[in-house]
Amino acid sequence: MNEHPKRLHDDETGHSAENTIRHQGDNADIPAQKSNATRRQNYLGAIGRLARKEHKHLARIEEKARALLDRRAREKKVKRRLAAVKRRLRKANSPRDLLLALAAHQETLITTFLTVVSGGIFVLTYSGISMPMTENRAGLIEKGHALSFSLVIAVLSFVGWSAAFSILPQLTGRRLAAGLTAALLFVGSIAAIDAQYNVLGLGGPAAVQLSLIDTARHYEERRSDLLASTMLASQLVPALKTQAARFAALEASEIETGAHSGRQGAGKVSEGFGQVADILGGAAAQVEAGMQAAQALQEEVTAAIAQMKSHAYVVGDVRSRAQAVSEAADRIDALLGEAARYDSRASLAATLASLESLFPTGDPSASGFSATQNAELVAISEMSKPVAASLQDALGKLAPADRAATGLARPLDAMTAVRHYWQQLLPAWIAAIFVDTCPALLLIILIAARREAKRHDRNNEADKL
Repeated sequence: MNEHPKRLHDDETGHSAENTIRHQGDNADIPAQKSNATRRQNYLGAIGRLARKEHKHLARIEEKARALLDRRAREKKVKRRLAAVKRRLRKANSPRDLLLALAAHQETLITTFLTVVSGGIFVLTYSGISMPMTENRAGLIEKGHALSFSLVIAVLSFVGWSAAFSILPQLTGRRLAAGLTAALLFVGSIAAIDAQYNVLGLGGPAAVQLSLIDTARHYEERRSDLLASTMLASQLVPALKTQAARFAALEASEIETGAHSGRQGAGKVSEGFGQVADILGGAAAQVEAGMQAAQALQEEVTAAIAQMKSHAYVVGDVRSRAQAVSEAADRIDALLGEAARYDSRASLAATLASLESLFPTGDPSASGFSATQNAELVAISEMSKPVAASLQDALGKLAPADRAATGLARPLDAMTAVRHYWQQLLPAWIAAIFVDTCPALLLIILIAARREAKRHDRNNEADKL
């Protein structure tokens, strides 16, 4: 028992050794031998327990190794499958194979595609037709008409394209050209009828929104013109008053001292100064009165424009907002019409006409004091010319360009708006036309696929021969 075992493979070896030691201990006669037998028994028991633990540990290691090997095997198998799939995809991605696959499943593809397109046409057409009806509060009968028309357009599109897909790929030569011409006429008719309703469904609210914004901008510009005219009139009034006071002072000086004609008292010269002073003073009074009345209306115009903009630049129901903007526009037009009564352009034009015709041409045969007076009247006319030039310049600034032709005075309805703002809605127009004509692209692809399939079949037959 001096040699130690190298490895115990199972529990039976440990139990056999324990039984042997126990038997020997029973036959021992002395306590020392019993003690040695007990130690050997304990030692062999410890070795057995270690052997069992090592056996379990080796079993777990073996399971982990097998699991690792199985996982690596599965990974290799998956990699091989992925490589095979990639090879098949690369092979199937060739243009000829794609065309052949398309030709083999054309019925399912065509039916699905045309069903989706026809459904979209139906929804867009009904949305476009029912939008004006909603604005006009149409009843169930009118909505039924819209539904019927939309359904007819969708069915005609589906049937027409289905016939084109089933017949045209079979034709060649002149028959194919005739079929394509008929299909083109059919598609053009459908698009001409339906495109406006499609774009109305896609961009109708956006077009009305643009109309509301343009209406608000139009009245904002008119308010700016009114404000500019009022400010110019406020600058013009002090100048007119100053010139009127100047000519009045010259009149008084002429009467008191005869500074210009050389003779005191009233005469042609003093009368000329007085007339110019009266004309300028009257113009200043009229312009000032109109300016004050226009300033009183500006606050109301500004409040009405602010109300209009509050409906034009928010998101909400288009119909109610358009009605509110129209009502605000009516109010602003009334205020601007009242402000037109105080327009100073007519007063300035009358003042200019009076200044130009105030001093007639003098008698060239006059002599003495009459000639002196005529010369002074000419001098007064020359003195009034700078004033007249300033008034003419102010009159030109007070006459803004007519904005009624360049702006929108009222919001447009949806149908008119999508036509008026076609440039801003160009993407919607393109989409509306494309919805009706997009199957033509698939038809061209299908014809090409059918031609390739026939050529492939002929090549296979030639190879067999």
